[in-house]
Amino acid sequence: SVTGVQTCALPISDLQHWLDRQKFSPANARNFRRVLSNFFNWSIRRGYRHQGDNPAENIDVGRVQGSETEIFSADELRRLLQAADSDFRCLLAIGGLAGLRPNECQRLDWSDVDLANRTIRVGSSQAKTRSRRIVPICDALASWLAPHAKPSGPLWTGQGDRYSKIQRDIAEAAGVQWKFDGLRHSYATHRLTLTKNEGQVAAELGNSPDVVHKHYRALSSESAAKA
Repeated sequence: SVTGVQTCALPISDLQHWLDRQKFSPANARNFRRVLSNFFNWSIRRGYRHQGDNPAENIDVGRVQGSETEIFSADELRRLLQAADSDFRCLLAIGGLAGLRPNECQRLDWSDVDLANRTIRVGSSQAKTRSRRIVPICDALASWLAPHAKPSGPLWTGQGDRYSKIQRDIAEAAGVQWKFDGLRHSYATHRLTLTKNEGQVAAELGNSPDVVHKHYRALSSESAAKA
């Protein structure tokens, strides 16, 4: 109900009070602070606030604790895939066997999935980092996708806020404990174990070799990765 001028005039105390009431985790609060900061930087560029007057930069979000990288075993991933319906099964398979982020999976079109040449094209408009990349389709992923492949059309047609809930519902049905970002973490971990090439895995994931080394090195055995 507030106008644009009122919004741009918000003091940090009001922003802090609103964020505190949401009971977000430090990680989620940090994400909201980043969005707010982007908004206020935009308003500064438009002349709605004075230069350097970005109240979001001083919001206290608490300390983000480090967390262990959790991965699914081959058996757990198989159970998840078997518990999913045919449409969502492809999305889970691409997440766990190609390492795409959930948001990237939601933006994929079947025309981006080239089973003949065993590649998935993640366009710049689909990728989190806005950088185009090509991800290989392994034999296992090809076998899960082949029965459902289409020449074109979106893989996901639902609402974005439903995606996470569906994943957790599938995990419950499969009797598997859901792991935050577990599909992508699993791919990265097992892929690094098999290739032993941090640069290659980073290019496939769309991040940096330093991130791959820090989060995914020495978390999987050779036999688990092959499985």
